[in-house]
Amino acid sequence: VQTLTRLENGPTLIFITHHPEEIMPGISHVLLMGGGKVLARGPKKEVLTAANLSQTFSYPLDLINEAGRYWVRGRG
Repeated sequence: VQTLTRLENGPTLIFITHHPEEIMPGISHVLLMGGGKVLARGPKKEVLTAANLSQTFSYPLDLINEAGRYWVRGRG
């Protein structure tokens, strides 16, 4: 999957996960859902934030970006 994200004219991929740390650097856009509704969508850098993830998971979270990989840590 990661190789496909690097192809200039590669296919459109839909990658579904409950774990932000699984989101590869090549993924460009994110859609966050909660309660069956879209909570946020758009470019990964704009949507994948601590505030948005905290709202999505109904729990205070910190978001760490290390070399394009994201890690989540609970604040409480």
